[in-house]
Formats: sequence, C-alpha cells, structure tokens
Amino acid sequence: MIRRPPRSTQSRSSAASDVYKRQGINAEYMGKGNMNAIGSFDDILKEGALQKQSKFWKEWRRRWFVLTPSCLYSFKDEKNYKEPTEIIPLKDCTTVKSADDETRKEHSFRIDCKDRSFFVVASSQAEKESWIGAIGIHSSK
Repeated sequence: MIRRPPRSTQSRSSAASDVYKRQGINAEYMGKGNMNAIGSFDDILKEGALQKQSKFWKEWRRRWFVLTPSCLYSFKDEKNYKEPTEIIPLKDCTTVKSADDETRKEHSFRIDCKDRSFFVVASSQAEKESWIGAIGIHSSK
C-alpha cells in the first residue's frame, strides 16, 4: 500500500509562492494582483497540453505548458495562468532530447536542467519534435 503525505493546509497562492522560492524565482518577476504569472500574453511562443511526470510520486499528470522566451511553465488548467505548477528557467536547461526508451512511453522527451530532469509526453511524434525544437532554440540563447 502506498502511503501519501497528509494534504497541506497551506493556501494555493502561498504554495505557489513557495514554488517560486524553491526554484529561485523572484515573486516580483511573477507579477502581482490580476497579472498572470507569465507576464504578457504577447510573450507566449508555444502552448499546449502535455503529460509531465511528477517529481516525487512519478505519476503522469496532464498539464498545460506555456513556453516564453525566458521560461517554460506548466499549469493545472488550460489558459489559467495564475499559479504555475512548475517554472523552468530556460537559462538552466542543458539538454532537451527524446526519452522514449527511458520512460517506455511513445512521444516522450526529457528536459535536463541544472538541478533536475523533467520527463514529458506529447500526443504525437510531430508535437514532440516541435516542443523539443522550440525549447532547444530558446534555451541556447
């Protein structure tokens, strides 16, 4: 039987703030009040639904990903840009490559960063290649 840790009584907004702190991102950078986490909608380079493997439980969860010139974000809900579940600064990304063999899932890829690797699954080979290319181009700038 798998035991899960007790649910936190912490509010979602303070939990999101903790995510920013853990990932070394200034909350001021993320915006305040009615601003969304990614700043301007004009900064979105690519967005779409992907599956991401969770850090601790290794479960596959559907997330809405948004790529901007500086970061890759994941959100629980499509078009709800208030509280990202992950913020991956592209300057920290070292490689983006196929991971079908590692995950045993078709259309999967990995994003290697300084402190962590992220495993992601796209819905098709073309979508996978599009994400790998877009992340790779912007992480090397």
